[in-house]
Amino acid sequence: MAPVDGSNLRFAVGDRVSCNMGSDGWASGKVVALQYREDHWPAKKTAPYQVELDPAFGSALIFAPMDIPKVIRAEMPSTFSLPEDGRDAAEVLAALKTEVAKLQDDPIVLTVSGPELMAVAEDGTELFVPKDAGPWVITMVVQGPTTSAYSSHLRMQLKVNTAWPKSPAEVRVHSWIHSPFVKQNGVMDEAAMAEALGTLDADVSPLCRTVRAAFSLLNNPSQFCEDDTDSADDAAESNKERLDVILKYKVQREHDWLFDPKRAYSTETIHPEYWKAYCLNTPEAWAALVTTEATEVYSVPLFKPELCKAFVEELDKFHGTGLPARRPNSMNNYGIVVNEIGMEPALDQLCHNLLQPLAHYLFPGVGSHFDRHHTFVVRYKVGEDLGLDMHTDDSDVTFNVCLGKDFKGAGLQFCGDQGATDHRKASLQYQHRVGHCVVHRGHRRHGADDITEGERLNLIVWTRNIEYRRSRLWSKFNIQSRSSGYKRESEPPDLVCLSFTHDRDYGVFKEYKGDKKRHRGKGWCPPIHAEYEGFMEEESVD
Repeated sequence: MAPVDGSNLRFAVGDRVSCNMGSDGWASGKVVALQYREDHWPAKKTAPYQVELDPAFGSALIFAPMDIPKVIRAEMPSTFSLPEDGRDAAEVLAALKTEVAKLQDDPIVLTVSGPELMAVAEDGTELFVPKDAGPWVITMVVQGPTTSAYSSHLRMQLKVNTAWPKSPAEVRVHSWIHSPFVKQNGVMDEAAMAEALGTLDADVSPLCRTVRAAFSLLNNPSQFCEDDTDSADDAAESNKERLDVILKYKVQREHDWLFDPKRAYSTETIHPEYWKAYCLNTPEAWAALVTTEATEVYSVPLFKPELCKAFVEELDKFHGTGLPARRPNSMNNYGIVVNEIGMEPALDQLCHNLLQPLAHYLFPGVGSHFDRHHTFVVRYKVGEDLGLDMHTDDSDVTFNVCLGKDFKGAGLQFCGDQGATDHRKASLQYQHRVGHCVVHRGHRRHGADDITEGERLNLIVWTRNIEYRRSRLWSKFNIQSRSSGYKRESEPPDLVCLSFTHDRDYGVFKEYKGDKKRHRGKGWCPPIHAEYEGFMEEESVD
């Protein structure tokens, strides 16, 4: 709607801005209206801005509910733009190599390698395979500030293109840490980095200066978020607690080799057929290994039984210590985030070294590059979590490995892709086998059937590719997902594909029982424009 009065607002119509999309990071666009309001809102309620996002973010129309920097800010320069025209890529690459040599002399940089071409990158809209003109990444391990809550070894990457050094390197933290300046995808907040860079001596070499700016944000976070010191303190305390748990459990481990990056995932523990395909790394080798369970759902033998057994024993040992464990996600009440008990370095090797080539073969582009992973174990048992409601993952490619134990039931039900016409139509009921891994895209709707006997534990790896998440393809399944991204359903859903937390018509087909009753009437799927013919919303059902 037309603006009422924008005289006190920071931005005007046409201004370029970045909007906070929560766990999805920041999305760029332009202001198209001031004091925006929607017809169904209460009287006098308005939002300061309506913003049209760029095509890379689906061209979606959104509103900013508050005029504060944490919600909406001036667009920051970024390295995920096109390379700068006219720059000599060979000259930039030579300068980068000189800079990397200087990084090797920085006392906080423990190891550094590169620059090397990215496996896949984005141009603001689409993914592409980089050629000689970049972008490049520099990979390093940095010693976090020893006097802060971030005193561990941190795995990081710097992304650079031919706009460097005029456009600073983008800092990506691969290690999983709790910081107000590290987004869920691992990128250091651009605005905070710009502020930190401004406090440092301009004569320092550009890459060293960038690393030092990231170090400053972790060393004294309150200095750079004076308007919200509580969030900085809370994040630091949460990270300190995580490191304390890792330190306390280190002396209690059942199988120390499970935490060793060189020993945990090797010929001694990986299924021989998988190891053979991995070593050959050819399309023919992967094709011989992979079983196609359904369209874009695959399985492979991955772990030897001995590794599965040791993993289960380690989890039992940790639970027996009484140390605090973070829940895997909002839907699983049991299980553990294994990144946060000290396994992350070893799991980095599993993810980036062993699983990534398979993902590249199965899903070129999105699977060609991983920035970080969220890895956890879920547990289903009679008397605890029996199963899991239909959902999608906050993952680009998901790996799900069955560790054991003995169980009956607890199949994995697959439906369609989020937003597709058939997203609530059944496509596969996968039966878990110990040591085998099922691989699928995160936007595939799926859920765990109830277990009827025994106990099942699964190791789940959610991978994230920042380049993919900045492309138009990702926005199709995510930013647009509750609006234009959903296509009209052709017919009523299959019962096995219904979600009691998501679906507006769940109560039409199934009874809400027990704790599920609190979700009645709170569903949002499908959006109104995507309803099938004859759709009935559950509120209208007696």
